[in-house]
Amino acid sequence: MRAVCPRCRRLVEPGAPCAIDASEVWTPDDPEGRARLVDRMWGDDAARTRLLGARLPAARRAKLGLVLGAGLYGATYAATGDPILSAGFGLFGGVVGLATSVTRGLRYIPSATTALPRWPRLGPGHIISAAECISPGSLMRCAAWAVELRYTGSWGTRTTLRAGASAGLDIALEGEARLRVAPGALWIASSLVQLDGDDTAVDDLVRWLDPADASAAWKLFPYNEIHEARLAIGDRVEVSGEVEQRPLAGDPTGLYRDAAPGVLMHVGLAVLGAGH
Repeated sequence: MRAVCPRCRRLVEPGAPCAIDASEVWTPDDPEGRARLVDRMWGDDAARTRLLGARLPAARRAKLGLVLGAGLYGATYAATGDPILSAGFGLFGGVVGLATSVTRGLRYIPSATTALPRWPRLGPGHIISAAECISPGSLMRCAAWAVELRYTGSWGTRTTLRAGASAGLDIALEGEARLRVAPGALWIASSLVQLDGDDTAVDDLVRWLDPADASAAWKLFPYNEIHEARLAIGDRVEVSGEVEQRPLAGDPTGLYRDAAPGVLMHVGLAVLGAGH
């Protein structure tokens, strides 16, 4: 998975539309793809130029404050001839000018991400087997993982990247049906827990996805919070998403419509929630 959907910001496989809303996806390590993602997150060239230009009036007002300080110094010295008193008035004028003219540095905020939909619910079950994988958030071993990178501040929260996957797992559903989740992308539709600690693994992931990140003026995945969910063998889960019956691997007849029991597999994105 190395492509990104510009709407839901999920990490997906390249070459196919987003499984959620059929949006075209792009790979950040391709210059054209990165340019398209920057446009979707920060606006086109004209919008970004206007955003950068918003700093200029504050700089001009700051210079005005310095001019005011110098003017007060000169006027006081001309009237009194006292350099110490003049310096005091000049410093006072400069401080007042700077304090009243300089605004806070602008913080660039990426555009909002579309909310993930509600998927049709299949039912509860529990994970009976899984190929082990490692979450890039906590570096913990698990059966499946989901990670969100979020950029949060006084303006609110922006999700800049969503990723979730497994190396393949089997779920026993209530009623003896079996569900097989293929290796690859999935989503864990549960509350994600904020992680505290070393961000090195996620930084490495960002650099791998976007080699231009270190030198780029416009970041694709700015973040100051990492949120994660993990599932393990034995966990109860709520299964959502569209599924269909598939033949058991190795069925010699090939008549899976008449053979029992077969397995269920997701048609689109596999969605699992923590069960209760």
